[in-house]
Amino acid sequence: NNQVNQIWQIAQPIRSRLHAGLLGGDSLFAKTYRGLLTEEQLMELSELEDQKNKRKVETSVKLHIAQIGRAIPLMGDQRDELFKLFFQQVAGVEDAKGRDLFWLCQYRCSQVSPEDLEKILDPVQLNAMKQRLEAGKRMRNMLIDRGILDGDEE
Repeated sequence: NNQVNQIWQIAQPIRSRLHAGLLGGDSLFAKTYRGLLTEEQLMELSELEDQKNKRKVETSVKLHIAQIGRAIPLMGDQRDELFKLFFQQVAGVEDAKGRDLFWLCQYRCSQVSPEDLEKILDPVQLNAMKQRLEAGKRMRNMLIDRGILDGDEE
């Protein structure tokens, strides 16, 4: 079982790169079709890609908050404030997709300062939240192994 896990850790970054390869942002296809677009079309494409990425990150943050809400009862305004706080932490993520994006979201949200959380949560919720965020911190090595997180990032 341990050998299977080791093989998976080696193969997963390669698998991720392969899946992004044929039509990914650095592919020959992407380089070719971008060269065929006018300046105006390139700007429009860039805006659409930014909007799409923002929606993916928003969805990932909302999913993370929903999972937290299953363990820690939250009021609507608390959810809204957590969304703003967590979205700031995750904003700018571009490369991660699907489950990788969700895991990266959990990791980045675990970096929120306790002082910021104290402004939103009561003491009981804060204690439970700290336990949830510890799980996100433990994802760092897995994210590095998968090539999603730079080893220098804290």
